[in-house]
Amino acid sequence: MQVLKEKHVNFILSKLTHFGRIITLSLFLLSYSFTHAQKEVDPMLEFAKQQVAQEAYYAAISTLDSYLSYNKNDTSALYWKAHCFYKLKNFIAAEDNYRTLLKISPRNFAGNVDMANMYILQKKYKDALPYYNTALSINGIDASIVNSRGMCYY
Repeated sequence: MQVLKEKHVNFILSKLTHFGRIITLSLFLLSYSFTHAQKEVDPMLEFAKQQVAQEAYYAAISTLDSYLSYNKNDTSALYWKAHCFYKLKNFIAAEDNYRTLLKISPRNFAGNVDMANMYILQKKYKDALPYYNTALSINGIDASIVNSRGMCYY
C-alpha cells in the first residue's frame, strides 16, 4: 500500500511540475508579447527620424509636431524635435524642447549632452556644466564629455 501511495504522489508531483512549466512558459510568452507590442515604433516617428538623418529638419519638425499632437509625452519624439532645432541653431526653441524632454525624463543621456553642447556653442560654459555632470552620472566616464566639461571649467 505504501508503494502505491508513493507512485501516486510521484505521478501527481510530475504532473504539477509539468503544469508549472506550462504556466511559466505561458506567462513568459504573454509578457514577451506585451513588451514587444509596447516597443513597436510608430511609422510616423520612424519617418521623422529618416528626415532628420537626411537633414530635412524643418520637415522633421512638422512630422514630429503631428506625431506629438497625439503622443505629447513621447520622449523619443521630444528629443528629435529638440535636436532639429539645435541643428538649425534655433537655440531658444531647442532649449524649450530639451527642457520639456528633461522634465519628463531627467536622465535622458542624449538630451543632457545636446543641451550642454548647445550651451557651449553659445559660450555659456557655466550653464553647460550641470548637463555634462548629469550625462556622466548616467553613462559613466566618457572621454569626450569629460574633456568638454574640463573646457567649461577652464
